[in-house]
Amino acid sequence: MRTGRVTGLAFALLLFLGAGCSDAGDQDERRPGSPDPASPDAGDAPSLYLDQVVQMLENGRNAQLEGYRHRVESCRNAGIATQPLPSSDEHLVGTSRWRMWRDREHLAYRMETWHAEPPDAAGTPEALCTFTLALTGIHGYVDAQRSILVDLETGARTEGEGNPDIVLASVDASSGSDPQAGSAPETVAGQSCNRWRSQRGGTACVWSGGARWGFASHTDRGFNPGAGMHADQIVLDADAPPDAIGYELETTTFVVGAPLDQDAMMP
Repeated sequence: MRTGRVTGLAFALLLFLGAGCSDAGDQDERRPGSPDPASPDAGDAPSLYLDQVVQMLENGRNAQLEGYRHRVESCRNAGIATQPLPSSDEHLVGTSRWRMWRDREHLAYRMETWHAEPPDAAGTPEALCTFTLALTGIHGYVDAQRSILVDLETGARTEGEGNPDIVLASVDASSGSDPQAGSAPETVAGQSCNRWRSQRGGTACVWSGGARWGFASHTDRGFNPGAGMHADQIVLDADAPPDAIGYELETTTFVVGAPLDQDAMMP
């Protein structure tokens, strides 16, 4: 399951990194600095840095974290020598950290997910009750000259051609620019966003400050971490329905217009 999840994320990221590539049959040879008059104005687009935490909730609870705690308790109740995670790491179980760096010349995305697991070859009760914090995820980067994708679990590294047609976003600025019924303006991480609420109580607040550069500023559906990869819409905050399975997203940092950390963005 972990391998399949990482493979799926890698595929989604590759699509994301190549979003600005021109179709082979397209006769339009526009390059950055010469935007189509009908397209978003990317000429003055700012840099973006985004740092977020995502977790899947079941009826408002992190089921992976609860499952880990139950396994630790069962080990201890059985009198087995137990090695839990350090208390400083426990809160990471079942969560993901997303980071994105983006401007008109570079784009990078790092997704890290943590799991509490015994050793792969655990064959004794003691080994099954020894827990480590395992990391899965991907880190991708693209500029005009090259693209890089690294599997954070295995270290496998794939390099390829770059994309000289990177722009800040890939949709028409009018897409999603009209408020949807029931949406309301809010501020998250110091930035404006429009919050949509489903009938079941789930919410998603979409950054509204990027419409002029092609980012959709509204949504009519719940947050899905596997869709879009922030290619043309940035969700700054999301809550899962209280009585169902869904995703919670919290933005810890969103910086618009500051220099990017070149070292951090490189895989």
